[in-house]
Amino acid sequence: MPKASKPMATTSRPTTRRSTRNSQKSSTNAVAGKSDVYVEIPERASKRRRVAEDVPTVSDTSRPCNSEMKASKLATSATALRRSQRAAPGDVANREEVLTRREQELKQRTDEIEKRIRWLQQKEDQVASMAQCIEEREAKAALAMLEEHFTCPLCYEIMAHPYTLNPGQCGHTFCSLCIIKWFFSRLHRACGGWHESVDCPICRSLLVITPERTPRLDVTFPFVPNRTADSVIKSLVEKVSHMDPSGSGSVIKTEERELSWGAASHSKKAQTKEEDDSDADSGISAWRQGLSYVEWLKRDRRVSPAASVLYLAHHSAVCREGYKEMNYLASNWTTLKTEYFVELKQRLGV
Repeated sequence: MPKASKPMATTSRPTTRRSTRNSQKSSTNAVAGKSDVYVEIPERASKRRRVAEDVPTVSDTSRPCNSEMKASKLATSATALRRSQRAAPGDVANREEVLTRREQELKQRTDEIEKRIRWLQQKEDQVASMAQCIEEREAKAALAMLEEHFTCPLCYEIMAHPYTLNPGQCGHTFCSLCIIKWFFSRLHRACGGWHESVDCPICRSLLVITPERTPRLDVTFPFVPNRTADSVIKSLVEKVSHMDPSGSGSVIKTEERELSWGAASHSKKAQTKEEDDSDADSGISAWRQGLSYVEWLKRDRRVSPAASVLYLAHHSAVCREGYKEMNYLASNWTTLKTEYFVELKQRLGV
């Protein structure tokens, strides 16, 4: 009978131990019976992540995300628009109330601005009236000074191109045209000379006798220009005449004048002051309108600076009076003949 065959040695699965990540191989010995069995364990593959080829990148996924976000925003805005269109009646009433309140505030601000504009206009009018009042007072003061200190004793008008007589005891000043007429009124028409000394019309101081023979000495010229008085007169005349003609007829009354009108005890004084003011106003208005100023220019230069050439040509004799006549005498005094003196006397009508 055949013997039973010996059972084959069975090998159990050896237990393995995980090594560290730095080791690449490990082995295990398994003992079964009397023989040693060596089992070869295959090498483990490295655990590296491999990027799948079908996974989309970040740049590829950004586009659909952006489009989705835009679509969601549009949907949200459309929803909000529909909700706003379907606002409740209470919300509409609140909005109308807010708009009404804002409209009232704007109207109130507009009214305040208009009030401030009117207030500023009133202040401007007050400043303009005060400036006009100051100009009126300055003009009246200048006219009063002219009439008090610079009135010619011969013509009783404002001096034009003033000249002073040369005697040391005299010193009186007159208009150039007036004193020329006074001086040549003593000229003897037949011989063209002065047979007696001419005196001052105010203090009767005697002037130097004019010699008949030429050339004469300069010291025998009887007139001396008063340049200080001339400068002051021109300044005051300019202040009186160069005023705004729009305010010529307006008279601004001060509080003192109103009080004087109201007080019965000062009625006479107020009436006198009113008359003086009216006279001053009439004098200033005459200067403003150019009447007195033109007359003064005629006596000073006998022609306005703006006169035309035709006027000078047709009125050459008249234009030589005053300023030009005196300058001509002063420049040619040493050589002037008696014939010219007689001609001048006839032209002046003295």
